[in-house]
Amino acid sequence: MAKYVQTSDGIIHTLPDTVTDANYELEKQTFLDSYNSTPDPEVTELIAGGMSQAEAETLIEQELLLLQTKKLIDCLEKIAK
Repeated sequence: MAKYVQTSDGIIHTLPDTVTDANYELEKQTFLDSYNSTPDPEVTELIAGGMSQAEAETLIEQELLLLQTKKLIDCLEKIAK
């Protein structure tokens, strides 16, 4: 089940899937300690376009994962040559 944390700026963030009931408080505090309240311009732009905060963050995470996957494939192809 997804776990959430709300920051002082009122934004509700979804914590990673690795957060459980047992480690929630520790992960929540770790997130809050490292949180930068400066809004991400890309997230702000997507929200202005009609997306919710969660949808915008999910989309950006998916785009980053895709980019990382492409870089990994490129590296593997270079190694295979």
